Amino acid sequence: MKTPKFISLLRTFDAGQLRRFRKYLCSPLYNERQELVVLFDFCVENLEAAWDKRAAWEVLSRAEEPFDDLALRRMLSKLTGFAEHFKTLEAFEASPAAVFGWMLRALNEQALSKHFTAVLRRAEALNSRPGIQQPLLYYYRQQQAREEYRHSELLNPRKARTQALERADFDLDCYYFSAKLKNYCEMLGYAQMQAVSPKIRLWPGLLDYLKDSPFLEEPVVRAYYLVASMLEQPEEEHFFVALRQMLDTDYTLFARSELQTLFVHLMNYCIYTKINRGRADYFKELFALYQSALTYGILEESGLFDPFHYKNIITVGLHVGEPDWVEYFIGEYTSRLPASERENALTYNMAKVHFHRKEYEQVVRLLREVEYSDLFYALGSRLMLLKTYYELGEDLALDSLIDSFRIYLLRNKFISKDVRQQYMRVLRFVRKMFYLSPYDKAAVQKLKEELAGASNLADKAWLMEKVSELG
Repeated sequence: MKTPKFISLLRTFDAGQLRRFRKYLCSPLYNERQELVVLFDFCVENLEAAWDKRAAWEVLSRAEEPFDDLALRRMLSKLTGFAEHFKTLEAFEASPAAVFGWMLRALNEQALSKHFTAVLRRAEALNSRPGIQQPLLYYYRQQQAREEYRHSELLNPRKARTQALERADFDLDCYYFSAKLKNYCEMLGYAQMQAVSPKIRLWPGLLDYLKDSPFLEEPVVRAYYLVASMLEQPEEEHFFVALRQMLDTDYTLFARSELQTLFVHLMNYCIYTKINRGRADYFKELFALYQSALTYGILEESGLFDPFHYKNIITVGLHVGEPDWVEYFIGEYTSRLPASERENALTYNMAKVHFHRKEYEQVVRLLREVEYSDLFYALGSRLMLLKTYYELGEDLALDSLIDSFRIYLLRNKFISKDVRQQYMRVLRFVRKMFYLSPYDKAAVQKLKEELAGASNLADKAWLMEKVSELG
């Protein structure tokens, strides 16, 4: 039976939200129908079960009445509306700056001057706190300043506080510039990774105009000005350096979500603009960015670590020659991954550390008996074991693994044709290298040239390193 929209919405609530939403439903300010509370309780008790509309109808003490599907659907629709309103209230109250703006407007409507002044002081104190800088802050600040100007006008039209109006206009410009630049930077970021990107344009000369303006004294405007300049002119590396230094110095000013966005721009600049174009020195910059992001705690959400960043941090850490740090990181952060990923992540990545240290027997011990259901780990572990047997010179184990790996690639329906070819080519090259005589200089040179010209090849760098060792 189809799951009602209300149930789907409730499944996104955590335990605290469910408790607070029940209090909301019990408040006569919002709901005066007790049967909706009863229906809500039934839905919560059976949240993970298949939807049983007749059981829901019986709980409503309407067992003596004929089942009315339309009436039940209307009640669920009403609950959905309440739940959406509740989430809106929670989002609104989570932004005190927005609350103050509307509070000041309401107090102005009633000409409550003493109350207005007290609330305005609280709003100004909030605006100077760290950890809140983001484009929306300027929008709320201009709203507050606009109400301050309006308040002074109501008290004495001839002595209106024009400074408040000037502040409102300045903050409105800051909101526009920072929000517009943020959108533009997102577009430039997508353009690095995808052929199609949104059509977002700046008005001509905006970056030049901002360069010598007072707006760059505002942290968020300056941050996105630097991101836009960095992405527009990737060869001008001083923009990257300036933004990196700014975040090191002023990271406490920014809202957590804004800090995440700015760090992602820096990381992507390192990866797509530099490393992918041959600038291997930017691996160290990327590693330093990940270390800072860990210090600032911006790679976790609700206590869970992002698996994408987890894998990248280990890869980059090993690339820059920090196996001891990587081992510490694995021990510290694996338990913060989603539960379904922890065991695989621990085994696979500790094997990577041992491989980097050339402790090949440990790699074999960790990987030989493990079967991974996750495709990323399944392919990666087999490839690492293949490289390990090559390094150990284990011809029988290598031949057996090449055969079983080939069968796995052919039979697994979830592997795309492109990925299958990448790994099939690795198997072919590894077998060729293993049995190639280093004294056959012509054959070695031919294999080098074949490898150099090969595309769509997994772990090409390792293959090139191994073939160069043949002579």
